[in-house]
Amino acid sequence: MKKRYLILIGFFLLSASALHAQSAVYFCSKTNQWGYSFSGGNIRNSEADAFKRCINAGGRNPVKIISTNGKGYGAIVTGTGANGVPHFGTSAGARTQEDATMAAIRSCLQQGAIKNIEIKATWLDR
Repeated sequence: MKKRYLILIGFFLLSASALHAQSAVYFCSKTNQWGYSFSGGNIRNSEADAFKRCINAGGRNPVKIISTNGKGYGAIVTGTGANGVPHFGTSAGARTQEDATMAAIRSCLQQGAIKNIEIKATWLDR
């Protein structure tokens, strides 16, 4: 009986600690605009806020690039391909800011960026 209460208490503590840990990033490839949000109270709020921020920045048809319920660091990186086409990389839920930034850079490079690599945003979602 005591063990079951401890498990329930642990579950509620873990659930409460995750309530504010959400990150989302939206990107519009037509306009090269993006929006991000974290700690929105729940994942739907963070996703809606990131979408709205992308629209407000000039995005016309934003697509969700990443979202997570996990705590951690995030980053957004942009760059350009050989043909001048813009590329975008992101990460969320990383253990360190360095891990998040490097993951976003790798993502941007995998999309085809080879120059003008820039870190546009970083965050910590607690």
